[in-house]
Amino acid sequence: MNNSNVNIKVVTYNLKCDSETGFKRRLSLAVNRFEHEKPDIIGFQEALPHMQRMLEDTLNEYSFIGFGRDFDFGGESNCVAYRRDTYRLFGYNQFWLSPTPYIPGTRYEGQSSCPRICTSLILKHKNRISPFRVYNTHLDHVSDNARILGMSQILRQIKNDNDNWHLNIILTGDMNAGPSSQPITDVLDFSAYPLKDVTETVKNTFHDFGKLSHDCKIDYIFTDSFTEHSSANIWDDYTDGIYISDHYPVSVDLKL
Repeated sequence: MNNSNVNIKVVTYNLKCDSETGFKRRLSLAVNRFEHEKPDIIGFQEALPHMQRMLEDTLNEYSFIGFGRDFDFGGESNCVAYRRDTYRLFGYNQFWLSPTPYIPGTRYEGQSSCPRICTSLILKHKNRISPFRVYNTHLDHVSDNARILGMSQILRQIKNDNDNWHLNIILTGDMNAGPSSQPITDVLDFSAYPLKDVTETVKNTFHDFGKLSHDCKIDYIFTDSFTEHSSANIWDDYTDGIYISDHYPVSVDLKL
């Protein structure tokens, strides 16, 4: 075991809550893509409890970490899945994007009715000595100020974590913010631990099941000392009138 280079395929994937869109119908498309791509780490958003159970029951080679954002730990989660044959879990944290991050269900003033959370894992690849951190989030869809405050809180958490134990970083999520918006520029201008958007070449991630006529990028993968191994790509699966989600999952191969 050493710290030689290893390749890591990372995906950020907004599942779209199971409502009129029928997650069970879309799940088969997702499973086919997972079996083909074999990602190492997936940051999910909008995973309702029964959706997370369906994924866990289907993707048996993955471990899932994360729970719901509501006061009773129900509702949507930002769970993270990782291949259990390749990675070991060294640590886990989940906090609310709010002035009281460890009081479940809390949120910023002026935010939507949806609490927002960040799920954080420390993972170690079986062929490396050094672990790394994964942060996965879903920023507010209504309030720009809540998005700015939420991202600022995540960046502070990254700094605090790395001040205590400096590790490489992967940040995934649906940021509900375009590339030129303040939450995204705050990440790129983060002087304490500079992060790079390795999905920079991707121009469109949200399409509203094909209804959107213009490009809308709101899903990202950021990292610090990783180097991009391949260009980021979207999963634009569409079969028999069914999309994999209202977002295109975004995938990138990183070299650690």
